[in-house]
Amino acid sequence: MNKEQRLQKYLSEHPDIDLFKKYKQKYRKRVLTEEQRKRYNELNRILYRKNNPIEKRKVGVKLSKEEIKQRKSERSKKWYNSEKGKLHRQKNNRSRRVGAVGKVKWEDWIELKKKYNNTCLCCKKQEPEIKLTSDHIIPVSKGGKHCIENIQPLCMKCNCSKFTKIIDYRKDHML
Repeated sequence: MNKEQRLQKYLSEHPDIDLFKKYKQKYRKRVLTEEQRKRYNELNRILYRKNNPIEKRKVGVKLSKEEIKQRKSERSKKWYNSEKGKLHRQKNNRSRRVGAVGKVKWEDWIELKKKYNNTCLCCKKQEPEIKLTSDHIIPVSKGGKHCIENIQPLCMKCNCSKFTKIIDYRKDHML
């Protein structure tokens, strides 16, 4: 018995399903009585089971809030490190929007962080404790270029406190 024959047999045994398919939209739009709603839900379950074999159905396991949070975190980290994430960060980079001259590659930024041991050059805290951001030594607003030679790794707090001052913390690090 092929697929079409089985379907015909099933539909002949369950004549409500064919009608249900035709009038599904009408069922949803109009106000149903309790009896009609039960029948509607029952037909929905039958259709779902027919179209989704047991292998395809998800097992209804409830996750804890921590597990959900961890899964979301893993997905966002995966996206952040993907090519699309890198392109998104480059596109939305403030330096690009204000029209700064130059370009910094992601690999160059990683190398610069490694060069300074993933340390903020101002407060000397390391990266697991803080999140490093790229800081322009000569700010773009004051004519600085957006190139790796004009960038130093600072934490968000130090970067914000520096604001538009021209301070080169790399000199202190070399001593």
